Amino acid sequence: MLRAVVGIFLDSLSEREFDAPLLALLAAQGFTDIHFIHGSFEFGKDVIAKRADGGGQETRQYSIQSKAGNVGQADWRSIRPQLE
Repeated sequence: MLRAVVGIFLDSLSEREFDAPLLALLAAQGFTDIHFIHGSFEFGKDVIAKRADGGGQETRQYSIQSKAGNVGQADWRSIRPQLE
C-alpha cells in the first residue's frame, strides 16, 4: 500500500516539484556533495553529486537531468541533446 501511495504522489508532481524528493532520494542512496544547479547555466544538468562506488574504492561524480511525467518519443527528441 505504501508503494502505491508513494507512486501516486510522485506521479502527481510537476518537474520542479520533483526536485526535493530527488535530492532526498540521492542522499538516501549514499550520494554526497549534492548540489541543485538547475537554472540558465546548467548545461543539461539539474543536479551534480558524488558517490563512492566499487566498494568505496572509487568516488564518481554524477550529473543528473531530471524530468517529470511520461517522456514520449517527441519529448525524447527535444531533451536528448541536453543529455548528450
